[in-house]
Amino acid sequence: MKRKCFCLAILIVLALICTVQAKERKIDETEKGEVSSEEVYDQTNALLAYDSLFQTFAHDTSGLPIYPDNFSSAYIDGEMLVVRLSDIREETIHYYTEILGEYAEYVRFEEADYSRNELTEIMVDAISPCLEEGCGIFGCYVSEYDDQIIVECEKNSSFIETVKTFSDAKLFSIKYSEGYTTDTTLRAGDYITNSYGAGMTLGVCGRYGGDNSILTCGHGVSFINQDFYYDGTSSMGKASIKSFPSGGGYSTGDYGIVKITSGDSISYEVWEPYDSSTIQYIYGTYSNPPANTVVYRYGISTHYSTATVYSTNGYVLYIDSDGYHWVYGISRATTSTMSVGGDSGGPYFVKMSGHYYFCGIHSGSDSGKIVFTPLSVIYNATGFAVETGP
Repeated sequence: MKRKCFCLAILIVLALICTVQAKERKIDETEKGEVSSEEVYDQTNALLAYDSLFQTFAHDTSGLPIYPDNFSSAYIDGEMLVVRLSDIREETIHYYTEILGEYAEYVRFEEADYSRNELTEIMVDAISPCLEEGCGIFGCYVSEYDDQIIVECEKNSSFIETVKTFSDAKLFSIKYSEGYTTDTTLRAGDYITNSYGAGMTLGVCGRYGGDNSILTCGHGVSFINQDFYYDGTSSMGKASIKSFPSGGGYSTGDYGIVKITSGDSISYEVWEPYDSSTIQYIYGTYSNPPANTVVYRYGISTHYSTATVYSTNGYVLYIDSDGYHWVYGISRATTSTMSVGGDSGGPYFVKMSGHYYFCGIHSGSDSGKIVFTPLSVIYNATGFAVETGP
């Protein structure tokens, strides 16, 4: 009988043993608009409203969304979706209301001074000189709640003084950080190993280019066509995609795809490795959770936990002996359960109408904050189709 490659899931998941271990970082203020993961609303209608809107956005060749010129951001407030626009004339509101259709009643519009595109252009112009050497910058993103650009940097970063000279300095907010780092935990007897012996478990099953494949973190893949093994000895497949900058550089998202070459079947079934009698299902997928979405995640080391999204489409810098690794298209979330070595590549889910929808892959963490690659980045760049059911 052929083995099944079981997908990782909420409470019941095969989680990835690729590790992103992040140094703790100090945060000098609380994120605006955050919702405690313990205070869970029914976010179904707000999530469906945002997805209706998000699906109308174009995307570039790397999978990142191309925002309309009047769109600023969106976040969930209780059971409502708040959409911030730089233009709130009647005809503009009518346009978005038409897009939202039956979910328009669950949306509230707010006026923003700047569009997302304007703030992103200002942000990129400001940090571009620092991308190669960092300048003590470890990440940046546009706030989902107001017209602010958040720059994460060390306390002695030269950028702190430089930003004061900008004509639009009021748009920048500094958050102190000790930085992100990555490495891979080597463990014997884990679910999947690559040819270097790095242990990991599969993240989620699906198809890439029509072939049965699995999705995991990109920093767990050393090179294209690298061999992967099941149970440490049985040949399983070869790496097809690696999206993580080796030897320094840039990438959109942190993910890897391994093509199954052994004949093993894939499944939408998900299970908890510590209670294999419990079976659940990935009911569907969700592209890119907006701010204040409560997400559910699983990691082989920390198991099941919840988190609250507070930023989308941001930048993260990882530093290791190979150099500086800038990763774009990253979402950030707050959590009371920090990830540790072995959690990388673990699945993220949103919950709608009592069902769990796969929405991303874990990348790393930093003292109360976790970062993940949303499914939209992966799908738009590769067409990877998650196996869902029943």
